[in-house]
Amino acid sequence: MLVNRLLGDERLIVADQPGTTRDSIDTELSYRDQRIVLIDTAGLRRAARVKDNVEFYTTLRSIRALQRADIVAVLVEAPKVSPDRTSRSSNKQSKSAKASSSSFNKWDLVEKDTNTIAQFTATFHEKAKLMSYIPLAFVSRYPASESRRSSIN
Repeated sequence: MLVNRLLGDERLIVADQPGTTRDSIDTELSYRDQRIVLIDTAGLRRAARVKDNVEFYTTLRSIRALQRADIVAVLVEAPKVSPDRTSRSSNKQSKSAKASSSSFNKWDLVEKDTNTIAQFTATFHEKAKLMSYIPLAFVSRYPASESRRSSIN
């Protein structure tokens, strides 16, 4: 979804179920007269959780794509993760990159109070000591002016 939004076009398939992206997909973007290659990869999980050969090779292709990257933007569905689990994934994904950031998508679906972002950020940086310098972004699938209900109808 992020790549499609950056491109301003629906080029990549987006679905809620895991496993939709199996191969890393390079897409060219022109920004301020510069060529940028965006690489959409399949999500990574711990090796112990890889269940079959297809997922093994999908993971291998994602790691190879990360090794080609200059910048890694880790995009995670906020309602489905803990900052502890995400920090392990971010550490692994950023090792081969020159710069990193982590974005937590669907933040509008997370139950929050006034300290949720601060607590999440502190826990993430505590667990991911090697990543304590990276910026975290909390984003929603829907613009602030648009409610989830009106987006679906």
